[in-house]
Amino acid sequence: MHRRYQRGARILIALALGLAAAASTAGCAGETPGEPEPHAPAMPTDGDLLTTDYPVTVFDNTGGDGEGAQVCFGGVMESYPPQCSGPVLIGWNWDEHEGEFETASGVRWGEFVLTGRYDAEAETFTLTEVRTE
Repeated sequence: MHRRYQRGARILIALALGLAAAASTAGCAGETPGEPEPHAPAMPTDGDLLTTDYPVTVFDNTGGDGEGAQVCFGGVMESYPPQCSGPVLIGWNWDEHEGEFETASGVRWGEFVLTGRYDAEAETFTLTEVRTE
């Protein structure tokens, strides 16, 4: 993966995880708008087991860069086919998800709830479970 995208991917992952943490504590009783939350959850650290709170895009430019499937924790460009980048998925097999993804112009993508471990240094996400919802 190009270095300029690696830094961007790390920022997007941190942003996505931060938004998920903020959403999980939003609306707690007794809070006054504008005041910091008294018990905000800690951000997952490198190597923690993580499950996405909602389906995320798994993307693979099969006709291009050869990096394999990636998980798009950040934004996805709404072109056709969509475009995004993120950590490489370790343990991903498209054959196990036949009928659960789309293909166009050498690109495969689908929406999945993922559980696994993120390695920031290696820019990988090692899967332990995949669900569709």
